Amino acid sequence: MNVPEQPHEDWVELTQLDDFLTDTTASFEAPSEGSLRYSFLGEVGKGAMGEVLLAQDQHLRRKVAYKQILPQMAQNSEVLRRFFLEAQITAQLDHPAIIPVYNLEVGSQKQLAYSMKLANGHTFKELLQKARQQFKSEGAPD
Repeated sequence: MNVPEQPHEDWVELTQLDDFLTDTTASFEAPSEGSLRYSFLGEVGKGAMGEVLLAQDQHLRRKVAYKQILPQMAQNSEVLRRFFLEAQITAQLDHPAIIPVYNLEVGSQKQLAYSMKLANGHTFKELLQKARQQFKSEGAPD
């Protein structure tokens, strides 16, 4: 086996989506109707591909952000692949400015979702609005 010369901390490992969904040894279990891991408390945001929900993790008793692919987008294999890669790559990154991914879930209809740290703060849109207000009132944003 050829081992890359770079230290292992720099390795990024990727699994193909088809391999993941057909791997019988994968360490995930599709949630059953009677034992839901998450209780959903509301919507945090929504985009063209997915939505982020505020959820309570029933196993770990903590609030998380739960991103799931929209049902109509889950039918598009390219969108499904990009969503899966997003979760997989983000989970392997370790930086204070990157939200950590906690868990990847595959539903009974092969619908993908993942949970991540809930970060409270301002949206980029809110920060831009605040900067515009400061520019109007003070001549320059802070």
